[in-house]
Amino acid sequence: SDVCSSDLDSTAILLTFRAIAFRELKQYELSIETFKLALAKRSREGEILNFAKFERALTYEAMGKKALAIKELQKILASNYEDKAAQEKLAELQK
Repeated sequence: SDVCSSDLDSTAILLTFRAIAFRELKQYELSIETFKLALAKRSREGEILNFAKFERALTYEAMGKKALAIKELQKILASNYEDKAAQEKLAELQK
């Protein structure tokens, strides 16, 4: 089936917001699983992927998994070095 990329992108955005909601409810495992779905398609817009990765980093931080949060932020900066939010969060976590 021929799904246009904007459909994939809106699905990724919806999944990301669902994952954030799970995190807010402290349903961390569900949150991480939902982020996996959001990030499953490499064809998605880089900006959306990075948004999902950033939020997943915050989830790892909330879970006390600092090393995974740092790794996630480094992935964002590898593809977009200018990402200020990722830079600031990384600096904060590496203190």
